[in-house]
Amino acid sequence: MGSDKFDNITSEQALHMIDNVDNPDIDLSADEVEKFKGAFKDPEFLKLFNEYAEEIADPKNRAEHDQYLRQLEGEGRVEEVYGEGVQMITPKAGFVVKTHKKDNAEGTGGHKVFINICHSEKVEKAESVKADGGSSWSIPFSLSGIRKEKDKNGKDFDTHDFVVADSTYEMCLKRNGFRDFLVETAIENVEKQRYKENFLEREFSTPKMKHKSTTGEPGVLAIRTDKEG
Repeated sequence: MGSDKFDNITSEQALHMIDNVDNPDIDLSADEVEKFKGAFKDPEFLKLFNEYAEEIADPKNRAEHDQYLRQLEGEGRVEEVYGEGVQMITPKAGFVVKTHKKDNAEGTGGHKVFINICHSEKVEKAESVKADGGSSWSIPFSLSGIRKEKDKNGKDFDTHDFVVADSTYEMCLKRNGFRDFLVETAIENVEKQRYKENFLEREFSTPKMKHKSTTGEPGVLAIRTDKEG
């Protein structure tokens, strides 16, 4: 990487850290965080970061990157490249939720936001938990980063993949009330983790499509499987 601070970090691991620095499913160790912070003081690393960010924003390059991750998974080399306890999930498309950004200081009010409800056998299933006066649902999920895209008229929109367990997805297809709760959970968590409080409209529609993106399919996500607790 051009600095002795990163002798133990491969280029693939560095790019993995870039991809997942804000991913709630990736818990970087204290050592990884310190190395990652220090990386931005290294001109060579910063140059790599900027070039990678520009490249990965291109849908074609993103598709190639996803294909590379799928290849690693197929070869059983995910932990070899990205570290122990990390595995890739390749979500299956489900349905699309469309909402909008509220009027805001950034001037992006009204911009479209699409949340792709996806599913995978590698995500834990939803559970009913006791709550005051009854019970409620706890829905584990994995959330992708924001993808900035443009529609056919050149207008910006954001897309996110919100991934739940296969059984959770099947339940929402059978129970409309649970489906609404799942959508509300998705909007709330996308807002909380990718924007800020009171940023997204709660009114939504469900376009007749399985996945909204330039590539037409969910991207590959990385999750840790060695969490304690």
